[in-house]
Amino acid sequence: MESKANRCKRVPRTDGTETRKQIIECAGKLIAQKGFVATTSKEICQELGINLAAINYHFGSRDGLYVEILSNVHDHLLSLDFLEELASEQLTLQQRVEQLIGFIIHKACIEEDWQLQLWLREIVSGNPLLDKVIEKTVLPKLKLVLTIFGAYFELALDDMRLHSLIQCLLAPVFSFIIARQHNVQRLLPATYDLQHFVELMQANILINLQAQRAALAAKH
Repeated sequence: MESKANRCKRVPRTDGTETRKQIIECAGKLIAQKGFVATTSKEICQELGINLAAINYHFGSRDGLYVEILSNVHDHLLSLDFLEELASEQLTLQQRVEQLIGFIIHKACIEEDWQLQLWLREIVSGNPLLDKVIEKTVLPKLKLVLTIFGAYFELALDDMRLHSLIQCLLAPVFSFIIARQHNVQRLLPATYDLQHFVELMQANILINLQAQRAALAAKH
């Protein structure tokens, strides 16, 4: 049975800004459940009680809506404003990476929302429209993430060691997300408190972070 949180709310026909916002949210929830290919413009508009032409009017096309949804979803998961503020704050390098890692872990492991579900579904879909989203929304943020970690590890942004380190550090987070998506916890021989588990995972990631930095410094 569909939860109330996933139901689309009908919008005032006179409010164009609200209509655009609600189309993004409604379509996003449907795509998170069914995927982009199986979600039609007709279904979205019927859910909202609006004219079918509204999607073309607000987004140019169904593809335009898809790109806008994914861009909004990625901003929800990791905003450029947050990264720019983090990069400019008067923090030590250690504090900066710890805050970034903590933010990513909380978004990915504690918060449960349709945005993360949609992103995980669509990022592996092979949809060519993802290239537009990555170029428009993801790459500017990736550069800031690389800058923050690069300063911490004293590595250039194009150094493959930096890219490899970031992937290795965040691998437990991705593993946790996949396990939760498939409800692997029900198969484990013991139960655990989610908050405590995530705190332990974050602590282990930070230990690995410091160890990797020390190892790089020893080689210089």
